[in-house]
Amino acid sequence: MEALYNCTVTGDIQVNNIVKQPGNRYHTVDAEFAMESTDELKEAVCTAFSASNYTTPLLMHITGGFHGFASPKITIQTLEKLYGENELPETYNQQPIQVSGVGKIDEVNEVDRYILIFTSAYDRGASSRPTHQLIAYRLPEARWKTSGWPHVGSTIAFTERKHGVSKQDDRDRRKKHQ
Repeated sequence: MEALYNCTVTGDIQVNNIVKQPGNRYHTVDAEFAMESTDELKEAVCTAFSASNYTTPLLMHITGGFHGFASPKITIQTLEKLYGENELPETYNQQPIQVSGVGKIDEVNEVDRYILIFTSAYDRGASSRPTHQLIAYRLPEARWKTSGWPHVGSTIAFTERKHGVSKQDDRDRRKKHQ
């Protein structure tokens, strides 16, 4: 069943540096992306083919495999240049990335209103498919008030904007439920 699990990201990223990896056909891309609940940008290490034609810094729209929320990695599958260094309009507001995919429900917490999802994505740099967990909060309550909770072990399709959760908030939540 794990072969079905996938975590994909779509959205705009700010590319700060592109480095060709010796002995590999791909490039390492240092990037940042916006999140829904915070104004700060989150850093990510990405890999991409055909990235040598771009001059940094720039803004790109990408789709790719996404894993690791503490130190995000993105295996870029498609990329499109939006704006170069001096081309960004003053009215542009970088939107949060969209995370979607399929996973297995590991935990359901009706008190704190979240679901823990086990999923995976291909990591081009490590040439592996590591697994990770993500938290889906059931907010706002009005949307979920009349719907039931899924069962642990169920397969789930998910899509949401990436929210920022501080490391301390995440540690507190994990301690509370151990």
